[in-house]
Amino acid sequence: MSVLAVYNSKGGVGKTTTAVNLAWTSAHSGRPTLLWDLDPQGAVSYFLKDLRGLEQSTRKLLSGKKDWQDEIRPTGIGGLSLIPGDGTLRHWDLLLGEQAHGRRLLQEWLKPLRQKFSVILLDCPPGLTLLTENLFRAADAIVMPVVPSALSFRTLDQVKGFLADSEKESPPILPFLSMVDRRKKDHRQWSDQPPEGFLKSWVPLLTEIEKMIQPELVLSYRRTKRSWDVYQNLWDEIQLRSGSPSTSR
Repeated sequence: MSVLAVYNSKGGVGKTTTAVNLAWTSAHSGRPTLLWDLDPQGAVSYFLKDLRGLEQSTRKLLSGKKDWQDEIRPTGIGGLSLIPGDGTLRHWDLLLGEQAHGRRLLQEWLKPLRQKFSVILLDCPPGLTLLTENLFRAADAIVMPVVPSALSFRTLDQVKGFLADSEKESPPILPFLSMVDRRKKDHRQWSDQPPEGFLKSWVPLLTEIEKMIQPELVLSYRRTKRSWDVYQNLWDEIQLRSGSPSTSR
């Protein structure tokens, strides 16, 4: 599977951290990788030290007057390219609603990108919107970080319900436990035995992981073995579940 949407309908669950680190791991394994920042907050772009935003207006890009391929930029990480995000993306849903095939546009934009990149990771904004429908139509799988809490598990159920109501066959959801604090009893129990359907790999709540996506650390490859192993194991399991061969180094 080449297009992975890193998504959760709520924020603050480690979504952008996951997108950046999986993209880094994919590129480091030798795959040409594209990270697309679809969040108006532009956190991915900040972590990769690209603060210029989009060159063209969102309206022109969404209407097809300009090509998203022209927004692809190299990063300081070998093998990893970026389509940046900026605040103008807050108008996504309004502008998509003006297009005749607004629910399928992302799927069309990704077609030529699939030919250029082995892996495309989409850092998605929270919420259940028209853009969300685009993401679910376009992605080969949805990678979903879930904090071990009743409210987060309910959020996962809501996303599953949203997908079940879709007219199109839904991509598989690959949920995993994120921000696990094993000092808490529930977190220990869930990480020792993840809920049914979850990936076995989980991401701990660690200061070193929070620091990993500071721009200086992202671009310099300075990582501890523990934090490296966390995302390498998660990436390998995603590839296994999606039927893609792993090329770990």
